[in-house]
Amino acid sequence: MDRSYLSDQAVVSASRAFVCVRLLTYESAEEAEVLKRLFVGRDGLENSVFAILDPTGTKTLTRSGRSPSWAFEDAAEMASSMRKIAKRYPGKENPPTVQLPWLADVRRGLNAARADSQLLMIVCGTGKKRDSLETELARLAWSDAWIGKFLYARADEETDWNVLEGSEAHPRLGVVLVQPGEFGTDGKVLASFDGTPTAADLAAVKAGHEAGPVDTRRLKQKGRRAGIEWKPAIPITDRRGSR
Repeated sequence: MDRSYLSDQAVVSASRAFVCVRLLTYESAEEAEVLKRLFVGRDGLENSVFAILDPTGTKTLTRSGRSPSWAFEDAAEMASSMRKIAKRYPGKENPPTVQLPWLADVRRGLNAARADSQLLMIVCGTGKKRDSLETELARLAWSDAWIGKFLYARADEETDWNVLEGSEAHPRLGVVLVQPGEFGTDGKVLASFDGTPTAADLAAVKAGHEAGPVDTRRLKQKGRRAGIEWKPAIPITDRRGSR
């Protein structure tokens, strides 16, 4: 996916009027079927798919393809088109705060966080106390200052804490901030918080850990030499995509 479009501030601003969904491609057979209804390449399901849909989720409003560049000449055109679409579908005023933008689990969260050069926020806890914690975090996560600053995953009984350096004392109810490892298969705990961290807490962690873009081609070659292998849920059909 072309990040020169998606990281453009005009596009980010325009996206606030949309529900942005990140599907799992080869990590979910069910979600793969949704993507195949939007776009299929020569080999079948592509590694990346981009589309803008109407509120019903059934009608495409722009050309679908591997990336935004299939529909728009540049980021400025994308932002302009998004603003026009938003006027056609204005939505509700003062909608309730939505949930955190969850990734499927910690394992896939590490992988996505590495690809996006982001920190992963792991939320720990169970029951109503965790629900309250997530509500507080959502208010922070969707605020102008913090939107898009972290990726999010819930810890559960399947979480392998052994791949996270420094996770021995993770909280029963709280937040763990993790810097993903080079290949997105492990990570290092930067900070843990009982309960909800403050904006100042998060800013202090972020300040010292701003990562640059990932050279996926070079990283893929290095991973192969190191014997790193990622096993997806369904077979990869895109021969051109990164693995």
